Amino acid sequence: MSHSILHVVTNVSHYDDPDRPTGLWLSELAHAWEVFGQHDFAQAIVSPHGGVSPLEPRSLKFPNYDRVAKAWHGDPDRMALLQTTHSPDEIDAADYDAIFFTGGHAVMYDFPDSEGLQHITRQMWEQGGIVSSVCHGYCGLLNTRLSVGSSPVRTPLLPRRRPRRWPRHCRPSSPPAMMGRCRSATPPRCAPATRSPSPLRRAVSPLKSGHGSSSR
Repeated sequence: MSHSILHVVTNVSHYDDPDRPTGLWLSELAHAWEVFGQHDFAQAIVSPHGGVSPLEPRSLKFPNYDRVAKAWHGDPDRMALLQTTHSPDEIDAADYDAIFFTGGHAVMYDFPDSEGLQHITRQMWEQGGIVSSVCHGYCGLLNTRLSVGSSPVRTPLLPRRRPRRWPRHCRPSSPPAMMGRCRSATPPRCAPATRSPSPLRRAVSPLKSGHGSSSR
């Protein structure tokens, strides 16, 4: 039986300053899509409001603009998927086996407070599905609460000590409270949940490498 994957992307096109564009970090969607496609998994894309998911301009430059990202960007059918993403109210979590939150700085603006995404994530988790993220995609999990009131996040999302310097483009641009919310969201230690390997889990695992991903 084929598995179904739900990818989550942003609708945000700029930082607080409208002259500073941002959006979906393309490679973080494109690589995941390619891996799942190699396993013949069905895939769909949802965003907090549905419709257009703009691209982060920096994700279309070296060294981030790799073979996989270029292939997506040059494929009209794939690009069309980012013009017509599903809205949360069009999604039935029971139709999917895993949800995958993509990253990029834009997601810090619209992922955390999307009640529609929280509802899907809660359903996915409680039906035994996989909840996962890459890079800044963890922001989609910060405000999600399960039916019992607890968070599905069981491990720290950021180191307790702040780096000496944030990257120059992050300091004035990112929502100022996000890092603090991230550090306080979870306890410092936790034993990870374990399950038997499956084709779906083996497909998700390679996506973790070097991206700070999390998965159930």
